[in-house]
Amino acid sequence: MAPESVGGWRQGRLQYAGEPLTFVIEDVNRYTRRPIVIVDPSIATLRVTGIVSEENVESWLTRLQQALPVTVTLGKDGRLEVSGR
Repeated sequence: MAPESVGGWRQGRLQYAGEPLTFVIEDVNRYTRRPIVIVDPSIATLRVTGIVSEENVESWLTRLQQALPVTVTLGKDGRLEVSGR
């Protein structure tokens, strides 16, 4: 990890470089009010590289759908569900 990326969370930026989707979702969930869950275990190991702004997680989820073969939907219980396409 690059030295400049360490501590990015202090400025509200979560940075990832080739991390498994399951790790990223677990980490991002620490900063969201609406839980995000992976409902399709086959996508858990997809690799994610990028920056997530704590203030704009839903925008990141939109971009995630463009970058990976995933879909994000609102579940009946109010959580955001990530599944494969």
